[in-house]
Amino acid sequence: YKLQPTAPVAFTRANPRTPAPAPVPGNLKLGSFNVLNYFTTFTDGTTADGQSGQRCLLDGVSLPSNCRGASNLAEFERQRSKIVQAMAAIDADAFGLMEMHNNGSVAVQNLVDALNAQVGAGTYAAVADPAAGTGSDAIKVAMIYKPSRLAPVGDAQSDVDPINNRPTLAQTFATANAERVTLVVNHFKSKGSCPAESDPDYAGNFDAGDGQGCWNGRRLAQAQRLGNWVASLAAGAGTPDALVMGDLNAYAKEDPIDHLLTAGYVDQIGRFNTFGYSYVFDGAAGRLDHGLTSPSLASKVTDAFQWQINADEPSVIDYNTEFKQPLCPTCGPDYYSATAYRSSDHDPLVMGLYIVKTIQGTTGKDKLFGSAGDDVFAYLGLADAKDTLLDFAPGEDRIDLRAVLAGIGYVSTDPVADGVVRLRDSAKGLKLQIDTDGSVGAAKPKDLAVLKGRTAADILPARDLVFFDPVFGARR
Repeated sequence: YKLQPTAPVAFTRANPRTPAPAPVPGNLKLGSFNVLNYFTTFTDGTTADGQSGQRCLLDGVSLPSNCRGASNLAEFERQRSKIVQAMAAIDADAFGLMEMHNNGSVAVQNLVDALNAQVGAGTYAAVADPAAGTGSDAIKVAMIYKPSRLAPVGDAQSDVDPINNRPTLAQTFATANAERVTLVVNHFKSKGSCPAESDPDYAGNFDAGDGQGCWNGRRLAQAQRLGNWVASLAAGAGTPDALVMGDLNAYAKEDPIDHLLTAGYVDQIGRFNTFGYSYVFDGAAGRLDHGLTSPSLASKVTDAFQWQINADEPSVIDYNTEFKQPLCPTCGPDYYSATAYRSSDHDPLVMGLYIVKTIQGTTGKDKLFGSAGDDVFAYLGLADAKDTLLDFAPGEDRIDLRAVLAGIGYVSTDPVADGVVRLRDSAKGLKLQIDTDGSVGAAKPKDLAVLKGRTAADILPARDLVFFDPVFGARR
């Protein structure tokens, strides 16, 4: 059928592009990105550094046909420009990456160098390949991070169990305030290349017609293995906080994801955006790319979403030069531009976290120090009173008064305006006081803490004091 307008048509852009993802609250931003076969050896046998006659390995076999992604250097430079633009706009403190060329550090470092050339020398570094290896598949998962924001704790780990098509990669990081979080990057078996009836893996992996496609049994087994493996890392990592991210090749309601949720992981995309999707196949949109947190980390997530720069975009604007002018004179024009749009076929994940060090004194008159980064000085009641906070940093640290306010029965919305929380300058420093009956009562305010070297003018209550909100606000 063909629509033939009989009058001028007015088009409305209902899904406009955004130049960058929406800002996320918190003091840590994480990203996950399937970079669509980022290979530094090309299908014509040349490489990014000018070699020729090269091949790519797959399951120990070296063939030109095992190379994926760009056909030549010109295409690769177009591909890299788009990916760099996308990652620079996301500006994550760490990225989990899928479909990186499995050639040691070569491809990952190539991307890091290109990204640093865009955003500043030394901004990003690559996580080194684990001692256990990265498997024999042509592609692997990888991780890069900002050394100014995160410090690796110990060596990266990989799970080389044969159930995995690509070994899972895990790295624990320390934040500026010495808290820890473990990032886990995955790429499960794809839905394509269905097994033949003669294949030993046919049972449980053929397309059962239930919408989950082929290899669902393999992906479910990979999810089961993943949950157990991540749990085994917790003791060595020194934290139960883990973020499982990546292209799991399973939609949000399929068996592998359901297993991980039943095991206690929290679907952060589903939590913040029930309509979230990251991939379009045959006109149907769904979410193959996930951000799942351990229960202990879930409450520290401030937002999570896919930045939709790829799934909604037509493939005609990608980096490929085939079927475009001038290589194909009878084809359509080349609509390529060095922008983030259609840098891949998957949308990247963006997640915000607020990870703080909680400092709590005794019922005595404590002198409390924070760390080098974001701290929360937590008070459980008026019995904790009369501490001295020696290094409270407005705009970075916070004082958590939620338990104190609940303990005195305060249920209104503005304890400062009501005179329940008071800030008074003194010769010793700024006094933080609690008045149990507020401005209208006869009770005298009680000193909860003295902030050494600070004045009332330094403090913004909405920024520096926690009254009710269980998710702390922006600290970028």
